[in-house]
Parts: sequence; C-alpha cells; structure tokens
Amino acid sequence: MPLPEGRSELPLPCKIIGMNRAKRAAPRRAHEASSPLGHAVAAVRASRARTVGFVVAVLIVTFSLVAAGVISALRHRYADQALPGTHLAGRDVSGLTPDGLGAVASEIFDGWSVIFTLDDHTVSARPSEVGLHLDEAATTERALHIRSTESPITAFSERAVKNISLVVEDDQMTALAFIQQAFPELNPEAAGPADASVFFDPAVNAFTTTLGTPGRQLDEAEVLERISSLTVTTTPGWVPLPLVETPPSIDETAAITARDWANTRINLPLSFTVDGAPGPTVDPATIASWITLTPLPDEGRIDAAIDEAAVSAYVTGTLPGIIAPGGTPSVVLRSRDGVVVEVLSEGTPGLGVADPAGVTAAIVSALVTGQPLTQPIALVEAPAPLVDDTTTHWVEVDLSEQMTYLYAGSTPTASFLGSSGTPGNETPSGFFRIWTKQHLTDLAGPDFYYPDVAWQSYFFEDYGFHTAYWHDDFGTPQSHGCINLPEADAHAVYDWVDIGTLVWVHE
Repeated sequence: MPLPEGRSELPLPCKIIGMNRAKRAAPRRAHEASSPLGHAVAAVRASRARTVGFVVAVLIVTFSLVAAGVISALRHRYADQALPGTHLAGRDVSGLTPDGLGAVASEIFDGWSVIFTLDDHTVSARPSEVGLHLDEAATTERALHIRSTESPITAFSERAVKNISLVVEDDQMTALAFIQQAFPELNPEAAGPADASVFFDPAVNAFTTTLGTPGRQLDEAEVLERISSLTVTTTPGWVPLPLVETPPSIDETAAITARDWANTRINLPLSFTVDGAPGPTVDPATIASWITLTPLPDEGRIDAAIDEAAVSAYVTGTLPGIIAPGGTPSVVLRSRDGVVVEVLSEGTPGLGVADPAGVTAAIVSALVTGQPLTQPIALVEAPAPLVDDTTTHWVEVDLSEQMTYLYAGSTPTASFLGSSGTPGNETPSGFFRIWTKQHLTDLAGPDFYYPDVAWQSYFFEDYGFHTAYWHDDFGTPQSHGCINLPEADAHAVYDWVDIGTLVWVHE
C-alpha cells in the first residue's frame, strides 16, 4: 500500500539483522588478525601446508624410484627373453630365449599347411611346396624386440597380450608351378578358350562352323598376393584360387566370314571342255578339298585360301583318269631319298593334260576371285604312273654315312652303322645281287686271316656283309672292301636277304 507522504521505504527486518551482524563481525576479525593469537594461528596453518607438500613430494619421489627399479630389474631379467604376454602365431612364448623362440617358430611353421580350393577340388600343401620358407632369425628378432613398441606398463604385463607373426619369405615361381601341377584343369589345354572354327561337313555338302567358348585362367597376380598375405597360425591357410575369364581369340563372326567365303567357292560352276567337247564338272566336295582354313589367333581370324598343290595334283593325277581312263602304273622300289632303284613291273602309258600348269593356274585364279570357270583342256600321252612296292626285300649301303639300310618295298625297316673298305681297298659302288651266303667260314687274304667269321652275305665277287669281331670302330672305313657289321646286325642282314636280293651301294 502507498506510504504516507514524506516517508521513505524501510528494509525488511531480516535484511536489517544481517547487515547489523556483518557490521559487528568485521571489526572483530580485524582485531584478531592484528592480535598475537591471530599471528600464531596463521603460522600453524602455513606450517601444516608445508608439511603436507613435503610428504607428498617424498612419496612421489619414492614411488618413482621404486618403479624405476622394478622396471630396470624386469628389463634386465627379460633382456634375452620374450616379454610376458608375448604370443607367437597364437602360442604363448613368454620368457623363452632365442633358441626356444626359434624352436617354437619352426614347430608352428612345420605343422602349418596351405589349402588351395577351386570349385570342388581341394589340395593341401606343405609351406615349402608352395615356396614359403620360415626366416627363423628374423622371427626371433621380432619377438625379442616387441618391447621397443610397448609402454613399460603393458610391456611386462601378462594380461597385455602381444601378438607376433612369423616372418615368412615366398618364392612366387615355386607357388605357381605347384598350382599348375596340382590343378591340371587350369592348364591351357584344359582351361584355355576354344576358338570358333570352320570345317566341311559331307553330310550337308557345305562348310559349317563351331562356336568358340571362353576359357578361364588363373589370376596369377591375385593368387600370389593371397599367398604372401597369409598369416601362419595353428590353423591352415585357405587360398581360394581366383580365376579370370579369357575370351576366344577367334570369335563366331570371324568363323562365319571364313565359312561364307569357302561356301561361295565350292558352289562356283567349274567345268572343263576336252578338245571342244563338254567335259566333267568339279563337285563341291572336290573343291572343298582344295581349300585351306588356317586359324590365325594373333589376328583374330581364319585365313581361307586355295591350295595350289592340291589343285595341281587333281589336274595331273585325277582329271586324266576321269576324262580318258587307261594305262597301268609301274611298280617300283624307291629309296628313302625318293630315288627309283628298280622297276619291278612296267606299266602302260596313259593320257595327261597338255598344259597342267596353265590349267592349274586358271582354276586357282577363278576360285580366288570367285568367278565361274569353264576351262578348255587338251590331252597328250603321259608316261605310266609309278607305284611303290611294299613287300620286296632289298638293301642300301650309303658309303658316305657308313650306313646299311634294310627295305621292305620302298619303306626302310632297319638301319645299321658299319665299316666299308679303307683307301686302296674301297667297297665297289653300283647295283648288285646277293649270289651266296655262308653261315660260318674263315676269311683269308695276302695280309690277313680271320677264322670263324659268321653271317656272310656276298653281293659282288668276294665283297659282302659279315661280322668283324676283331674291331668295334664301326662308322669309319676299316675293311679290305667288305661291309663290316656288329654280329647282331650282320645276322639281321643274313636273315633279310636271299639269293638274288638287290643291293645298292653308293656314296
């Protein structure tokens, strides 16, 4: 309510009491502080504060000295031992010396294995099989020097586990070689891509294609990274083999291109006129036999071409027989070098194309350019063709090689290293016939005598094949003109030839 005019507001009673107490206390405190008793109380309080500080300082210094001593003692004790709580590849090795650490490391490593997996195929390997080798010294050094990375509190605490891994070196080439051998399905022949291809199908009388398929190959960089990142523990290290897909080098498009080129050629009209009269027509299968399809993976294509040699063989061999059959072949003996050494039976002449090279060139040109062709030809008399005999036994002696060859027809069946005549006693060259055979007789001459010489087969006068037990220097001239052979080889010649068997001796 409003106060009467001329009066001011009075403080509340509590405020008045508080103000009075404060005013009374202030002079009293000032008096105590200036009195002798006040000085004494303050001195006691300061002394107590200094004593407490000193005790705390002493305790701190004492604790530090004790702690330093304990740490120093522990460091001395574990100077050449693994710290408490040290685990090597998961095994507690606390307190072990370098020898003990090395032994444990070797035991863990030798008992460890690496397991490779690919699809459902699993292979386990010892570390050395995949090129992994334990560095025992480096592992021991690592275990002993873990203290340099730990605080004193954790370094000597058994509860503070300090995990150490083994130091392992790897040989990448050994690892890859093991994987290729253990997983044959990764070999290029098995896992490589299959290129698209083209082939002639007689059932449909046309060229057709096979589709290419992608392959899968080992990602070598990735698998080596996985091996090197393995940590040796008490459980095996698992390495799933990473694969990368590899596309075929020749795809379906390239195969179709070659197929279409070939099918266009085999369907070209290709015929002949003989002396102006209509002649034979070449069928698609025959033309197909003249087409070569060569895969070129590096270029990603199939090279289609006309085989000129095949066309020439048709013109000179097949075509005359189609136009004018006749003539019979001559049966011959031919050497390994293609030399006709004897005609066993004479054939009769037949007919041949007058200009086989020109006809061949015309056919090849038409097929390469894809143009129809009606080729005029003229026939001329041709010599009888040659056919190789397959059964007749005969013998070839190559003096330059010091070799003797046995033949059945035109096929060599055996060869022997021998010795022909020395200078002044040369073995005669030419075509001869076996005229006599002696199982065992003496050999004698003006300056030699050899009793009981076996397996003698004579082809000209007193020149022949026989054993030579008095020397073993076969491959160089050693004889008085005969062909010296080891006993088993002379025996083989003796059994191979009969009276009248052909023998060809030449340089």
